[in-house]
Amino acid sequence: MRLINVETLKLEEFFGDKARPYAILSHTWGDDKEEVSFRDIERGVINKAGNGYIKFERCCTQAKKDGLKYAWIDTCCIDKSNAVELGEAINSMFQWYKEAFICYVYLSDVPPGDKSQDPGSKFFTSRWFRRGWTLQELLAPKQQHFFDQKWSSLGTKLELSSVIQKITGIHRLFLLGSAALHEASVAQRMSWAANRVTKRKEDIAYCLLGIFGVVMPTIYGEGDRAFSRLQQEIMKDTRDDSILAWGLNLGESIPSRSADVISGGVLATTPSDFAKCRHIVSRRQYTRLDNTFEISGGCLRVHLHLHKTSAGEVYGLLNCGPEHNAKQVAGIPLNNAGSGRQSDEYIRPQGYHSVLLPKTPSSISTTTVYIQMERARVAMNRQYWFYIEESDETDLELMDVYPQARWQQDRAMIATANDSDVLEYEVQRSQKLIYMRQEAFGRQSANNGRLNIYATVSKEPVVGQPMFVVRLAPTPSSPEATVDATLELRQLDLKLEFVSILQGEDNIRLETERLDQKINELEKGAQEMCQLAIKRNEIKQRQEKLSERGSEIQRRLDELLKNVSDTKMAPEYWVEAIIKKLLNAGKIDVDLKDMGDFDSDLIHLPKAAEV
Repeated sequence: MRLINVETLKLEEFFGDKARPYAILSHTWGDDKEEVSFRDIERGVINKAGNGYIKFERCCTQAKKDGLKYAWIDTCCIDKSNAVELGEAINSMFQWYKEAFICYVYLSDVPPGDKSQDPGSKFFTSRWFRRGWTLQELLAPKQQHFFDQKWSSLGTKLELSSVIQKITGIHRLFLLGSAALHEASVAQRMSWAANRVTKRKEDIAYCLLGIFGVVMPTIYGEGDRAFSRLQQEIMKDTRDDSILAWGLNLGESIPSRSADVISGGVLATTPSDFAKCRHIVSRRQYTRLDNTFEISGGCLRVHLHLHKTSAGEVYGLLNCGPEHNAKQVAGIPLNNAGSGRQSDEYIRPQGYHSVLLPKTPSSISTTTVYIQMERARVAMNRQYWFYIEESDETDLELMDVYPQARWQQDRAMIATANDSDVLEYEVQRSQKLIYMRQEAFGRQSANNGRLNIYATVSKEPVVGQPMFVVRLAPTPSSPEATVDATLELRQLDLKLEFVSILQGEDNIRLETERLDQKINELEKGAQEMCQLAIKRNEIKQRQEKLSERGSEIQRRLDELLKNVSDTKMAPEYWVEAIIKKLLNAGKIDVDLKDMGDFDSDLIHLPKAAEV
C-alpha cells in the first residue's frame, strides 16, 4: 500500500499491517488529464491545471490539520498501468477505506452555502451518491467528513446520517456501522447499488466486492460476465435465497405466461434488477443446513418449496420476504425445461417477475430443483430455422416477414415453432402480404419481365436443429405463367388502401361517438345548471317573503305593545323570548319549505279588547 507523505508530497510504500494512520479521499473523478496520477508524483509534476491538484493539495492540508502524516488518494496511489497491482488494489479497496483514520468526501458539485437538509439541494442530487465506487467508500469508513466544492465543511456522516439515509435508501444503522453489512440480505445490499453507475461495465461488479466480502480476479473486457461471477462467488459463502429475488414485482396481480418462453437465466444481469428489494430480508432462522447452492452442468441446484397457481404456473418459494410481513415470501417464476429434460429441470422465463406469495407451512417439504444458468436468446420450444441466403446475381432484397417478431435481421434468420409458418418474399416493395391471395404463393419460379428467378429450400441439420436454407438464383428458362405478380401486387395495393380507409372510418366513428358523448354531457350539465338557478331564485323569493312578513309582524306587535307598562311585554323582550324558545325547541333552523306560503296572512293577531 502506498501513502502520500503530506509534508513531502512523496509516495511511501508500506507492507502488511505496518501502514501508519492515514486519511483517505472519496470523490468523483474529473477529466483524467486533470487528475494527479501515480506517474505525475513519480516525476514530481503535481501542480497541474484543473481541479485534480486542488483535491490533492486540500486533502493533504486537511490531513495535517487533523494531525495525520499520511493520506491516500486513488488517482495517484495505485499504478494503474500494472494490471496485477490494479487487481490487488480493487480487491483491497474496501479494507483500505475501513482501516483509514478518517475519510474526506469531496463533493465537487455542491456549492458553498448549500442546505444539505433540503431535498431540493445540490447535496441531495450530488453525483457522488450515484457512482458505483462511492458506495463502499460510504459504508466502509468509521469516520467520514463531507466537504463542498470550496472545501468548506458540510458535516460528518453521523450528523448527516438521516439525510444520507433518505438519499441512498440505506438504513443509518448500516451507514454508521452499528449493524454489520452481512446482517443485510444479499438482495438489500444489491438494491443499494441499483441506481449507481460506473464508467466501465465490469466495475459495477468489482465495486461491490468488499460489500459482499468477495475476492476474485478482475478481468477487464469480460463485460456482463463480471456481475455473473460476483453472484456465483457470493453463493459459495451464503445460504441467503434473496440473491434469487431479483426482478421483484410488488404489484398484487400475477401475469399469466404464454406458452412460448425464453430462459432468462437464474442470475441477475445488473444490480438494477434488485431495485425493489430494499425491504426483502433473509429468513435465516428457517434456513436448513442442507439448503446450499450448487452450480454444475450449467444448472443451479437449490432446494425450494414449489407453489402452483390456479392457472398452473409454478413459482419457487425463496426463504426471504418483506421485513414488515412475515407471512409472505418471494417467489421466482419457473417453467419446466421441456421435452428431453429431467422433470426437475427448470428455466426462469425471461420477462416474468418475482412476486410475493403466502408463506408455505413448515410441514411441507422442499423439492430439489435444477435451474438453467444460461440466458437463452431463442425460445426453448422453437425447433425450426429459416435462413435467407442472399444472392448478388438476383439483386433481390427481403422486404417483409410475417410474423415480424420471428425475424432476426442481424443473422438473416427466421425462428419458428413449427414448419407451418409462412415464409414471405416480395420483390418490388414492402407490403403486408397477408392480404394477398393464397393462390399467389407456393411457386418456385417467377419472372418480372427482365429476370427469371428460381427458389429452392433445402433442409440442413445444424447443432441438432433442422434449418431450412432458402436460396434464390437466376435461371435461363421462363416459368410457367400461372400467376401475374404485377396484377397481384396492384390488387394488394388497392386492398391495403381499402383496409386503411376502413380503419380511418372506424377511427372517425369512434371519435364522433366520443364527441357526441361529450356534447351530451355538456348539454345535460347546462340543463342541471338552469334547474339549479331556477330553484335558487325560488328559494330567494321565499326568503324575501319571510323577511317581509317578519318585519310586518314585528311592526304590528310593536304597535300593540307600545303602551303596555309590563316590561315582559316590551318589544325588545318578546323578540328575545321567541328566539330562546326556538333554540330550546331545536327549530331555529327550520326548513324553508316547512314554513308554508306567506302570500296570505297566516298569523292572525287578536285585536286589543276595547276598554
